[in-house]
Amino acid sequence: MKSYRKELWFEAKNRRELINITRQVQLCVAESGIHEGLVLVVYMPKIVGKKYL
Repeated sequence: MKSYRKELWFEAKNRRELINITRQVQLCVAESGIHEGLVLVVYMPKIVGKKYL
């Protein structure tokens, strides 16, 4: 079984924001060379001591 792992980092301009990552995920799948299977995308929230005004 093949596997592929890649971390992608995104910066939000606002406290709450939707970011379309479809294209980046498609590029990762193409880069992996894997032609069939499942893609798991995990969101890992980063907790920072920054206040949004």
